[in-house]
Amino acid sequence: FMILLAITLAAVLGTYHAEDPSWNLAIEGPAKNILAFPGAVLADIILQTFGIAAVFWVIAFLVWGIRSMIAIPVRWFSVRFFALVLSALLAASVVAHWAPPKTWVLPNSLGGALGDIILHQTLKIVGVSWLSFL
Repeated sequence: FMILLAITLAAVLGTYHAEDPSWNLAIEGPAKNILAFPGAVLADIILQTFGIAAVFWVIAFLVWGIRSMIAIPVRWFSVRFFALVLSALLAASVVAHWAPPKTWVLPNSLGGALGDIILHQTLKIVGVSWLSFL
């Protein structure tokens, strides 16, 4: 199940088009996403929220699925899931510090909305960017 989820999520994110209809873009016509309108909406939400740090979700689900296939149990699932959410948020804040390429079409930075929020709140508290070495 986890491998299927990882492959589906990777396909949905990989076939994202900014021109696809979604909850924040009402246009006529079919979605170009591999899962049509539901895939376009899901990809838009994930990329707007986590940016390119959404890859963490794909990798984690893929690794957990492979571990389950080779009969290595995924112990402490709730702790691992919490660590995944935390690492995805931290990764989003790191990539929010990077300058987006000219081809980046989303209004947020590469870290998505959550990456922007975490980065700006960190800058308010610390005063300088602790990510400047990246």
